[in-house]
Order: sequence, then C-alpha cells, then structure tokens
Amino acid sequence: MSCVQRSFIIVGLVQILIAMVIPFFTALSVAKFAVIMLHIIGPIQGVLYIGLAYVWPYVKLPRLASILTVISIHVALISNLFGTFLSAFWGTGRDEFVIKSHIEALPVMHGGWNTLTLLNFNLSEYIIFGVAATLYGFCAAKKGTKKVKNGKAVNIIFTLLFIIFLLFILLQTFYPRLSNL
Repeated sequence: MSCVQRSFIIVGLVQILIAMVIPFFTALSVAKFAVIMLHIIGPIQGVLYIGLAYVWPYVKLPRLASILTVISIHVALISNLFGTFLSAFWGTGRDEFVIKSHIEALPVMHGGWNTLTLLNFNLSEYIIFGVAATLYGFCAAKKGTKKVKNGKAVNIIFTLLFIIFLLFILLQTFYPRLSNL
C-alpha cells in the first residue's frame, strides 16, 4: 500500500468517525441543521477517500502532477468538513452559506471567522481539479507502462491549473461580489 493510499484511507476513516461522533455535541451548536449536514458530509467524503485509495494504483501521473492532485483532494475535502464545522458551532458564514433556505437559522457573524468559513467552502472547489486530474491519470494509464507520456507538459499544465484555481478561490473569498457566483 502506497503512502497516498494510506493517507486517503486514514483521512477518510477519520472523517467518518468525526461525522458519527458530532451529533452528540448538537446541544453545543448554534446551527443544528449544520450539524446534520456535517453528519452527512463526513461519511460521503470518507467513502470518496476510500474509493480514491482503491483507484490510486491505477492512476499514472508525473510526480509533480500527482503531488498537486493529492494536495488538492486533501485540501478540498478537509476544508469542506471544517467549513461546515465552523458554520455549525460558531454560526459563521451567514452571508455565504451554501444552503440559502436555512440562512436565517445562522446568527449574524462578521469578520475573521466569517472569512475563514468562506475560505474553507471556497477551497472545497479544489475537488474539481483533484477528481479531473485523477480521471486524466486513470484514462492516460496504459497497462504495463510506468512512464507517463508528455510528463513535462502535463506537469506544466497541472501547475498552471492549480495556480488558476487558487487565484479564483482567493477572488471568491476576498471579493465575493466580483466573483459573480
């Protein structure tokens, strides 16, 4: 089992464990519905992690592209869970919360916590990059070959896409009115 597979399985199981334990602390939360969302998000993301651990040996990417893919997957899924946790227990993110129908249930919070929650939700968009890169590596893999075709070009393209995603996320976080989302 590779280091990447082990990290996917460990983080996936920890997310499932957190999601199963979190309902015991519902009384401490300021947004009960966000606790329920956290209870649902954890197992879904945990299963995604375990599925990625199973598929990872069949994904052939150059080293840098592989590192960027793993980082983007971890950042996206961990920040999604943490952002939901902040919404549940601190009520932050009222202006930017994903589910608009429950927006009135969150107390008004402004400042650093609100920005941190928004940043976490926006960082979860990295899953698009991570899954697309994994799909590319899975489809590009040929049976019995260890070398990746056009490795330097793939590394350059993936690095540029990673940086573009980061700039877009920062724009959404610190200038949400300009992001048009």
